[in-house]
Amino acid sequence: MISKASLFQKCLTGISTYFFQPQYFNDNILSLDLNNFFKASSVLSNIIFTFIIFILTFSVAFCRQLFKKYKFIYFANIIFIIVYTVFSCWWQPDFRKYWISTMFAFWFLAFFVLNFIIDEFKNIRPLSKAIIYSYLFLFAALLFYFNFAGFLYPNATNQFKKFDIIKIFEYNRIVMPNVEKKVEYYSR
Repeated sequence: MISKASLFQKCLTGISTYFFQPQYFNDNILSLDLNNFFKASSVLSNIIFTFIIFILTFSVAFCRQLFKKYKFIYFANIIFIIVYTVFSCWWQPDFRKYWISTMFAFWFLAFFVLNFIIDEFKNIRPLSKAIIYSYLFLFAALLFYFNFAGFLYPNATNQFKKFDIIKIFEYNRIVMPNVEKKVEYYSR
């Protein structure tokens, strides 16, 4: 069945599934909502969106300085992003597999931009570092939380949900009682 969603909506779906797998969390659809930035169902999408927009805007605004600093690797990275974004939008924009190569190049671009900000704005370096590192920490923590609590943990079997190390060892002793003997044999 052909979806009637717009190309922009399909691209948002493809990019968001690159970052976080379940498109819902606690029975709420995770979606972009810039009017309520810190709403639980939109905070991760909003942070991803603002990060991407910031990196792209900054790289366009300071393209000459970034080109002087990083030479042709910056230019090649931009070409790579453009070519693969066009391909991803044309081929299957709502499938995350086609956004992996685009996002790989985007992470290089993000590194270039963030490194440029830290290096060039020396008079506000402590403030710029604190803002960048805080934002990246929040970004990574939210990605971990949403992916772990929304996808990995609910889809794990009961034996992998045991976090008590003693219970795991007890489970292994009951299921595989000869493991200790084999370990003793190999350690000799």
